[in-house]
Amino acid sequence: MKKFFFIFAVFLLVVNLNTTFSKADQAFWEPIRVGLFYDKSALESYELASQNGFILGFKQDGKFSPIIEIDENNIEVSGIDPGNYIPVKENMKTIQEAREIISQLASTKKDCYFFYNGNWSVWAKGPGNSGLDTGKYILVTSSSLKIILPVSMERPAYFSPTDGQKTISLNGRRYRGLIEILPSQGRKITAVNELEMEDYLYGVLPLEMPANWPLEALKAQAVASRTYALYNLSKWEKLGFDICGNTQDQAYGGFDVENTASNEAVDETKGQYILYNDKPIMALYHADSGGITEDSKDALGSDLSYLKPVEDSFDKDSPNSVWNVSLSLEDINEKIGKIYTTLGKIVGISIVERTTSGRVKSIMIEGTSGNKILSGSEIRNILQLKSTLFDIQDKGANLYVVSGNSEQKVSVKGRVVISARGLFNLAGRNTFLAGFNDVKNISLDGNGFEFSGRGWGHGIGMSQWGAKGMAEQGYNYKQILQHYYKNVEIK
Repeated sequence: MKKFFFIFAVFLLVVNLNTTFSKADQAFWEPIRVGLFYDKSALESYELASQNGFILGFKQDGKFSPIIEIDENNIEVSGIDPGNYIPVKENMKTIQEAREIISQLASTKKDCYFFYNGNWSVWAKGPGNSGLDTGKYILVTSSSLKIILPVSMERPAYFSPTDGQKTISLNGRRYRGLIEILPSQGRKITAVNELEMEDYLYGVLPLEMPANWPLEALKAQAVASRTYALYNLSKWEKLGFDICGNTQDQAYGGFDVENTASNEAVDETKGQYILYNDKPIMALYHADSGGITEDSKDALGSDLSYLKPVEDSFDKDSPNSVWNVSLSLEDINEKIGKIYTTLGKIVGISIVERTTSGRVKSIMIEGTSGNKILSGSEIRNILQLKSTLFDIQDKGANLYVVSGNSEQKVSVKGRVVISARGLFNLAGRNTFLAGFNDVKNISLDGNGFEFSGRGWGHGIGMSQWGAKGMAEQGYNYKQILQHYYKNVEIK
């Protein structure tokens, strides 16, 4: 069953608040480059497929410049070690000349390769010092040819489907546009999908909002996602692309996830962005606000006037408008204790400060060996809570104090006993109960904590469930966006 996850990972909020808009200002109609496999997810090789073959090339002055058409449906692109390659014949103007050399060498059974670096050459693998300079090289392999290409961040290799074909497949998933290959670490190579902004959104919307939701909600999501992408164009520049294809930015599934209803929402809002003072905004969004959105000043440390708390009654039908999570002390110690090992045994959790919207801003973790203050986002991430809009109930152990003819229930939390050695906190210690016949070791650590919360996600910007509720009540996509983002224009 297909599942929709509407939340960004916590580190989505680690955004570049000093983003300059010079690139965004110039890029309203330029292609967007989406990182598919990069950094730790980069691979040493990729399988590419296209129904009628490929065009391999580079870019010159921003335009795709083909060097060869590969008339095969499947190829492999891999990173190689430049060692042990020697030139056989260099600086030929055409690949046909290189083919003739390889044909002449067929009887020698040498492992020969085409090599392209502005001109065509023939190289062979053999003993001795390599003729290849140190650097990054890729090997393009099909059933009929093997081509070595030098690549760099400034000069990646591009693979396009042949004319008339809509998609190209990378590791079994189809994408519109081009596949771009850049160097990564060691033999690993980065794979990027370059395509038009509207085509990119076709592959985003069905993963960020169910396609069977009202059209006006989908249109609001399309404009928010388009604006988010434009705002963040420089975010991943050091890795060679504009935006990543997972929930660190926006989930992106390429051509295979496209849906007619989602595509309609993209088409009907084509080229529209959310602007504040004629600049694209940081169009953050989340699943469910829990009744009120968050203030950017509290969540991001930057006071953005279009991201202020908004009372939100439209998401009341969300399955996550109210939630409860019960965690035992064992759970708490396993999740928190393994990260903060110097705290000893965790015996208490209490809210220290809340944000303007009522979300947890900071929280105190009490241990037998020390205390630690964490942010609301940190504790949400560690305990895997749905939001930071929650209360905590301590399900602590209780003592019953007998006095006269009555007994009184007393919470153990914060209670101390007096001994010859001084005062000791009861919680987190071995406690012995002396009875008439024996002495028993009893636990006073309690049963854990109950987290009662509302909403799902970071709470900043547009609530997706709220957008659905507004659309169902007759609001259009512009009214939805201007409800959640204050003093903005959509154009």
